[in-house]
Amino acid sequence: MKKKPSQSAEATLEQRPSAIPPAFTSAPQLWTIAQIAMKISYSKCAFFCVAFLSLAVSAHADAAAYAQILRDRDATLSKILQEQESRFAVGAANGTAVLSAKLALYSFRRDTASTVAAKMDQQKAIVSVYEERQASVKAQLSSGLGDSLDLLLVTDQLLQAKQFLEELQASAEKG
Repeated sequence: MKKKPSQSAEATLEQRPSAIPPAFTSAPQLWTIAQIAMKISYSKCAFFCVAFLSLAVSAHADAAAYAQILRDRDATLSKILQEQESRFAVGAANGTAVLSAKLALYSFRRDTASTVAAKMDQQKAIVSVYEERQASVKAQLSSGLGDSLDLLLVTDQLLQAKQFLEELQASAEKG
């Protein structure tokens, strides 16, 4: 059925299929949740309540599972760092492997920290790791074993870490 340009909105609404409840086919009205809920049978309402509660329980279970994953990952990264440090002590690993393990652990802790202060503490540790790395590369360069590009790259990483620390501090000051 073609709509004539002169037809009103109410006449157009009356042409809708009968599957639409009569309450919604009259002139446009703002329906509150209470008005809609009165039209829902008690069994449907009970079903929605049970569904909502199961979602709430599921969300709590998911949060507990997520928290356990975070604890497990922190423990794993800590063990990796310990293993790299023990290998370094006996000459089976180089300093870069230890620094990489530290960066992985501190970055993870920073990213999962719940407060800005905790994030800043981890970022400070990351900055100190890059400062150690920069000192190491400078020592290699002064002894003729390093490359100036390596120093530039580690300096960039250090500056990037310091920049992020400054951004965290700025966000902490804003509140």
